[in-house]
Amino acid sequence: MFFKRNLSIAVLINIYFMAMCLTFCHLRYGSIDDYFMAGILSGMYGEEYNIHLFFVNAIYGCLLLPLYHLFPQISWYYIGEIASIFISLTIITYILINKMGRSWGCILGILMIATYAKDLYVVLQFTQCSAILSVTGMIALMDAFEQLRNNQSPKATYVLLLIGVLCLWWGSFMRWEIFLMGVPFLAAALLLCVRRFWKKRVYVILTLLVVYAGAFAFHTFDQSLYQAPEYKKFVEFQPFRVLLGDGAFYNEQAVYEDMQELGLQPEDFNLLKNWVFYDNDVFAPDSVQPIVQLINRYTIRPHLKSIPVLLLQNFSHMAKTPVFVLWLFFGFILLISNKQKSIFYWIALAIIATVLTYFIYINRVVYRVEFGLWLYATLLTIV
Repeated sequence: MFFKRNLSIAVLINIYFMAMCLTFCHLRYGSIDDYFMAGILSGMYGEEYNIHLFFVNAIYGCLLLPLYHLFPQISWYYIGEIASIFISLTIITYILINKMGRSWGCILGILMIATYAKDLYVVLQFTQCSAILSVTGMIALMDAFEQLRNNQSPKATYVLLLIGVLCLWWGSFMRWEIFLMGVPFLAAALLLCVRRFWKKRVYVILTLLVVYAGAFAFHTFDQSLYQAPEYKKFVEFQPFRVLLGDGAFYNEQAVYEDMQELGLQPEDFNLLKNWVFYDNDVFAPDSVQPIVQLINRYTIRPHLKSIPVLLLQNFSHMAKTPVFVLWLFFGFILLISNKQKSIFYWIALAIIATVLTYFIYINRVVYRVEFGLWLYATLLTIV
């Protein structure tokens, strides 16, 4: 009865917020890649449904394929992403209610959902779906390990373990790199709980082996699908797509001048910068290579001495976002309620600073990736 009531409360809170977002907000994908993958899966680029989504694991496409055959008019890719967010936030809300009690658990759950609703529901993006699924899996596993330690209901504990494993696998399907980005945060949380979980270390180790062995197996299978000639070309284009599509800091004028000297058409450079990469008029990889080499030659790398300043500027910019404010709030609660656990707060901040330093150096600071970092740092304070 206790389990059902807490779960019902968590579900109702999340239904309310999801309904509000779906009814009153202007919903859209957060990147062109989601439009592209939804189109591929629905058969827009061929005569049949296609599971080769490139950025998202093909297994995810396989799982949605029966739904496309049954109800082809519905965009199941979009519904799948919405479902992943709803399920993740419901599970976290339920765990919060269980750990904090109904009053505080509901308050913190509502605050969390209200903070993340825009970035997750309104501006839907597969990168952020991966982050929320992965962190949900980590929280579920940590809570299950705690229940094992306390010898609580085996049935409920094993269900929580299963949920954790499945959410982590689902997160790895949605974006492999974001799933891996969460590993240092989980490792830090587990290291701080070594004494607490030592007697149950066999369960912990076996569970982690299942999670990461399975995730690597699924990723290897997905990568093997792109060795076929019809997909290999797109794989070759991926580094160029990242450089030209997501932007880079380089001297454009110098690139134009060198192109003219080499007898290349500067107009091609303009077309490449505005090319969405998913239309039918394409550039061959060989024709793009000389332009990419020029861009790499004139790429502006930040000086090592300037990186700390740029890092502080990044933190200053993030401080204006709800995601950062929630991290501060959860950290404050942790500091006053459990000073022993608060060390995770500072370790997580160090991990964020390290990862962002690398992104700053390679000129790849993107909000949707930063969102994932702050999500891991914030929500893992729950455990």
